[in-house]
Amino acid sequence: MDEVLNGEVFYSLREAQVLIEEGSKHFNTKRPNIALGYRPPAPETGTNGK
Repeated sequence: MDEVLNGEVFYSLREAQVLIEEGSKHFNTKRPNIALGYRPPAPETGTNGK
């Protein structure tokens, strides 16, 4: 998460909220984790309603 905070200049509170939320989602679902054998921490789930 430090990458988002250190690498961005936020021009509004809303922009900061959106970028931090996107970074958090990436960190929790897509980023490879060494302890999990380089798999993501949580599997993505389908949200298409089926």
